[in-house]
Amino acid sequence: MRPHRLGRQRLDERGEEVRREDKGVADVVAPPARGEDGLPRRPQAVAAQLAKHRRQRRADQLLVARRQRKSAEAAVALSRLCGVGGGGGEARTIGLLDVFGFESFERNGFEQLCINYANEVLQGWFMDALIKREQAEYAREGVVCDHIEYPSNAEQVSMLGGKGGIFALLDEECRIPRGSDEALVEKMHAVFEKSRPSLYSRARFGAGAAGAALAAEVGPETLFCVRHYAEEVQYTARGWLDKNRSAVRHEVTELLAGSDYPLLSLPFGAALEAPPLSTGQSSRAPSVSGVFRESLRSLGAALLVTQQHFVRCIKPNSTKTPHSLDAAYVQRQLRYLGVGAVLEIGRAGYQVKLPYASFLGRYRCVVFDQPGLLDGPPREAAERLLRAAAGKLDGNPDWLASREAQLGTSKLFMRPAVAAALDVPRLAARRRAAVAVQAVARARLGRRIAALLRTHRPALDAATAALAAD
Repeated sequence: MRPHRLGRQRLDERGEEVRREDKGVADVVAPPARGEDGLPRRPQAVAAQLAKHRRQRRADQLLVARRQRKSAEAAVALSRLCGVGGGGGEARTIGLLDVFGFESFERNGFEQLCINYANEVLQGWFMDALIKREQAEYAREGVVCDHIEYPSNAEQVSMLGGKGGIFALLDEECRIPRGSDEALVEKMHAVFEKSRPSLYSRARFGAGAAGAALAAEVGPETLFCVRHYAEEVQYTARGWLDKNRSAVRHEVTELLAGSDYPLLSLPFGAALEAPPLSTGQSSRAPSVSGVFRESLRSLGAALLVTQQHFVRCIKPNSTKTPHSLDAAYVQRQLRYLGVGAVLEIGRAGYQVKLPYASFLGRYRCVVFDQPGLLDGPPREAAERLLRAAAGKLDGNPDWLASREAQLGTSKLFMRPAVAAALDVPRLAARRRAAVAVQAVARARLGRRIAALLRTHRPALDAATAALAAD
């Protein structure tokens, strides 16, 4: 069944939107416009093509704006139904945030940079939440953690959305009368190649490089690479200025707000009555990237006053086949979801956290020959046991002095290297105990066999004599 068309919005038979590839003005104009005879078209034909493209983009912008405002109205109505914002006591809410998926394609444009920037910001919040949770536990236990260096993606976030970052340079280039995508990339090369060489680089055009295929299509002067928390992504800035300037004009908003159809007048009327984003803001229409960053800041302010829980969803394969695990596909999802940051944060701190009762129960075999070390309060007994186990190793390491292990209020915190070192005398003591148990068991089994032989010896002798007589 063919998809239905509503304005510039295409719907399939289930009523879902059919997305089309969004091409910038430069993508339309880059190849010379030619007629049926193969000769270049006249300038009037090119101008008509540009005008048609701009009308299509304006229609798409109106649909996006209407959809966003209707979503906001639905959220407000749902909050009122749930009793949020009304009187009569404290309001309790549960919010669900569907995180953008990290994107890395053969051709990555302005949309992919916005999505990956949102992922960088959300990844930073995720890491901060984990680090604060770790530090809160250390504070409760009285463990010193000022020497621990945790991983951070603050440099990526600053390079993309901070002062003087990529989005700031994009907005600046949009304000220049003769700004261009190529000039924007040249500015980024000049700013970031020296200040952020580990995070920013030019595109590579060697054999097998991703930039070699795109250079002929979009031009090498608009390609650059950014190192994200997940992986390095190559972007093309073709058409960025046109996309970043895209905004619904104030006159169009007033026209739609005065419509007789509530579907159009209500959302755009609310937009006219809405206050500005912040005081002291310029009267010019905000850029797409500016609105996007402002929404992320508002989201961050909302998350700071909530108790956050993170759920990571992993698909085993891309074909929706049961009992099938695509290891490469799963690994890529884990990398894009930033799960590796959990391991990095764990490695930076104390991964092994054992209550004193569990620690004494696991390693008490190391000092079976010194049972007096286990007497007294659990914290002191754990400290004596830790020092005694270190004395059985080469070099007699002082883990407490080097902060490789720390004694908390109710737990012993250790790095994985300390736990691995403690397992050496523990396993040696268990081997000695196993040999001793085997020796006792074999001795008892031998004695039982000897006793059976003595008990049944007369019967055996009689049977042997009878057999010999026959």
